[in-house]
Amino acid sequence: MSDIDFAMLINPVACRLWGEPNRALSKPKRPRWGTRGSKAVDIEKGTWFDHEANQGGGTLDLIRSETGGTDKDALAWLEREGFANGHATTSSGMGKVTAIYDYTDETGALLFQVYRFEPKDFRQRRPDGKGGWIWNLKDTRRVLYRLPELAEALVSEHIVFLVEGEKDVEALRKRNIPATTNPGGVNKWRDEYNEFLRDADVVLLPDNDAAGREHMQAVAAGLADIAKRVRVADLAKSWSDCPPKGDVSDWFERGNGTAEKLWQLVEQTGDAPKDEPPPAPDLGLICDWEQTGAEPPVSWLVKHLIESTGVGIAAGQWGTYKTFVVLDLAGAIMTGQPFIRFPVKRQGGVLFIAAEGSSQVRVRLAALRKKLAPDQKLPFVWRKDCPRLLDQDALPKLEAIAKAAHEKLMTQFGLPLALVAVDTMLVAAGYAKSGDENDSATSQAVMSVLSALSARANCFVLGIDHFGKNVETGTRGSSAKESHADLVLALLGERSLAGKVENSRLAIRKLRGGESGEEIAFAIKRTVLGVDADGEEIDSLAIDWNVIPQETADAEKDKGWPKSLRLLHRAMMALLADCGTQVRPWPDGPAIRALDQEFVRAEFYKSYAAEGDTEDKRAAARRQAFHRGVKDAQERSLIGVRVIDRTTFLWLA
Repeated sequence: MSDIDFAMLINPVACRLWGEPNRALSKPKRPRWGTRGSKAVDIEKGTWFDHEANQGGGTLDLIRSETGGTDKDALAWLEREGFANGHATTSSGMGKVTAIYDYTDETGALLFQVYRFEPKDFRQRRPDGKGGWIWNLKDTRRVLYRLPELAEALVSEHIVFLVEGEKDVEALRKRNIPATTNPGGVNKWRDEYNEFLRDADVVLLPDNDAAGREHMQAVAAGLADIAKRVRVADLAKSWSDCPPKGDVSDWFERGNGTAEKLWQLVEQTGDAPKDEPPPAPDLGLICDWEQTGAEPPVSWLVKHLIESTGVGIAAGQWGTYKTFVVLDLAGAIMTGQPFIRFPVKRQGGVLFIAAEGSSQVRVRLAALRKKLAPDQKLPFVWRKDCPRLLDQDALPKLEAIAKAAHEKLMTQFGLPLALVAVDTMLVAAGYAKSGDENDSATSQAVMSVLSALSARANCFVLGIDHFGKNVETGTRGSSAKESHADLVLALLGERSLAGKVENSRLAIRKLRGGESGEEIAFAIKRTVLGVDADGEEIDSLAIDWNVIPQETADAEKDKGWPKSLRLLHRAMMALLADCGTQVRPWPDGPAIRALDQEFVRAEFYKSYAAEGDTEDKRAAARRQAFHRGVKDAQERSLIGVRVIDRTTFLWLA
C-alpha cells in the first residue's frame, strides 16, 4: 500500500463513495456531485472539496470523512474495495483492468505503460526507479507504440499502419501487419512523432467518426513532407453497416474483415493530398447561427419521450402490468403509431430478451398484434435467455445478438433495430448473492453494459425492473440504476388484499431534458385469442390508453390540491430519480428513497412564481408557500418527514 499514488485514486474513490457525478455540472477534469454541484473533485490535483460542509483534502481525507476512523482505517478500506495495487480492479469507479500496454525506447527499455479499463478508461504510469510506479508521465519521453518493431518494419520497407489505439495495433499484429499508434489517442499527436515515420510508407486508419477522421487528416498533413507515402484508408467505405466509432478491431471481429480485404482496400486508396492544410480541430463548440431551424437537433425514437439511443428503466411493483406497457410501447414503434400521445419518429423493429416469463411472450404478442395490426406480421424478434450482464463478455455477446436481430429485421421487414427490451434486469444481471443489487458499483456496471449496447447497436435499450418491497423505495436496489438512466417509467396502482390492481397509471418518473412527474392513467382489457383443445378460451391482456380515469378518492383529492402542494409534489417527483437517497427513518423499519429538504426547496423555488415588488418580498413569499406545501402534504399523509443526522428528509408516503 505504501507505493500507491493516492492522488490518482481520488476520482474512482469519490465515485465509489458518492455514486454517479452530476453530468450537467461536471467538467472532464472536475466532476461534481449533487444537484447544485456542492461536492467536487480536482482530478489533476488529486483533491476534493465539499462546499456545503466547507471541508476537503486528499483521498484518505475523503475516505475518513465518509466512513470515519483513522488513516489506517482508510487504508484498510482501500484494500477491501479493490485499490490495494494502486488501481481499481473490479469494484471501483475505474472498472476492471483489461490490458496493459508497454511503451519502450528503440532498445526495448520501458518508458511507461498505458492501463486500459472496462468500462472504457485509460491511465498512464512510469517507473519511479525504485521498483515502484508514478501514475503520471510529466517529463517522460513520448514515443510511438511498439517502437522497436516499427523501426524493424521501416528497415524492411514494409507498409506501416497508424491507428487510433493500442488495441487496434494488437489486432493488426495478430495478422502479421506492422502497426503503431501514439499515446493518448485522438488529437494527441506530437510533431516529434513524425520523425519516427521518416521515409515510411504509411497507411492511416481512422475510426468511423468525425474526430477520428480529422485527427488522421491532421497527422497526414504533418507527415506530408516526411514520409515517403501517406494514405488515409476509410474502413467505413468497405463496411456497409460500420457502427459509429467502429474501428479496425471491430472490422475484424464483427465486420467480416480479413487481412486480404485490408490490403485490397489499401491498394484502392489514393495518396493523401499534400497541399491541404489540416482542418481546424472540433473543440465541441455549438454555433446557434448554424442551425437551419428552430427545432433542436434531437434524434427521437418517440418524440418528447425517448431519444433514438440511450438506456431507460420501466419499473413497478408486481402486478402493475410492466411488461404489457413495454410491449405496447414496442407495438407503437413497430407500427409507427403514436404511443399514447407521443408520435413515433423512427419506426423500427424490436428485440425482446425474455430473461423472465418467456412462456407468456407469444400469447402477449398475439394480443398486441390483434390490437394494433391483426392482418400483419410484426417486426419482433425475441429469445428466452440473456447473457449475464455482470460477465466480462456480456457486451460482445449482446452486441452479436443485436446485430443478428438487426440483420433479420432488415431482411424480412426492411426496418432497423430500434428498441431492445430486457425483461427483467434483476434476472439478466445474474447477481452472485442476495444484496448485490444494492451495491452502487455493481448496479452501475449493469447500466454501463446496457448503455454501451445502445451506442453500438444504435438503438434504445429499455430494462424492465421491479420496485422494492415498498413503493417509496422506487426501483429495486442501488439508486445508481435510476441515476444512470436517461428515462425512468414507473408503473403505479393500488392493489387490494385480494391482489386486484386499480387506478393503474404510468408515471414519467425521470425524463432527461424534459419535465418529469406526469402520470397517465390506463385500463386493462381482456383479449380473446381463440380456444384450446379443451374448448376453453385462450386470452391475454392489452393496454387501453383511451379511457377516462376512474374518479377515485385519490383523484378527487388531487383535483383539489392547492398550488403549493402541486408544486411540492412535482418537485419531489422530478428529484427522486437523480437525488434520492436510501435512508432508514426508523431503526427497525424499511429503507426508503428520500430527499434532502433543501434540494426540494431549491427545486420548488424554481417553479414558484412569487409576487412582490422587491426580491426580499418575493423570497419571503416563496418560503411561506414552501412551508404551506410541506405542512399541507403532511396533514394529508402524502409525505413523510424526519430529521436524520441533522438533515431533514422528505419522502412520498
